[in-house]
Amino acid sequence: MELLILGSGTCAPTPRRTPPGYFLKAGAERIFIDPGPGAINRLVAAGEDPLNITCIFISHFHLDHCADIIPYLFSYKSCTKPNQRKDINIVASAGFRKFFDQLAVPYGEWIFSEEYEIAIEEARTDNWKGSGVSFITAPMLHSLNAIGFRFEADDGSTLVYSGDTAYCQEIINLSKGADTLLIECSMPDNMLVEGHMTPSGVGQVSVRSEVKKLVLTHINPQQNIELAMQTILDCGYKGEIVVAEDGMRLTI
Repeated sequence: MELLILGSGTCAPTPRRTPPGYFLKAGAERIFIDPGPGAINRLVAAGEDPLNITCIFISHFHLDHCADIIPYLFSYKSCTKPNQRKDINIVASAGFRKFFDQLAVPYGEWIFSEEYEIAIEEARTDNWKGSGVSFITAPMLHSLNAIGFRFEADDGSTLVYSGDTAYCQEIINLSKGADTLLIECSMPDNMLVEGHMTPSGVGQVSVRSEVKKLVLTHINPQQNIELAMQTILDCGYKGEIVVAEDGMRLTI
């Protein structure tokens, strides 16, 4: 599998890090994860085709994680040729269908077409099998119905994505023994925000789940990266730590 970091930041404006967005190549699947503001253009800038995505995964409904869903659907309808069009598959947590229906009201015919279906699967603790990859989900300790994802490729490689979450047993269970854990590390320990992870929380998760590699993302400008990494190591983590940067590619 190959993971492309489209955005490693938060909703806080900063020139270095844009809001969340990730693109996963796994077997024949091309998976768009948490399409935050501007993620489509960053995907194009990275040389990828946003109109050839097989599935969109959304961890929760906050704007920094899904604001590009409407622009994506508008682009898909407006910029694809009839012979390119296929159903659009969206995997999100419980309640997304109602959320999407309300979100789509002002746009109507600009995003919908009779030529293909926008298929929404609401997942909570589901399993799914695609072409070369499968996934499971688990509830996270964040907003209502927030979920994390564990992707498992046919070759045995595993990627876990926490979405936004505070320290909880569910992220430990979901991450157990994973090759790579893409995990939020938004705020320093002395600025804890409810529903979010600090470096000490990341450290505890990494040790208890025994993941091989950490990729720190969803980084707020107030986070001290060097101190965060040292805090994780002080918790006893002995694996590799990578700080996500916009445009970074990682092999899982």
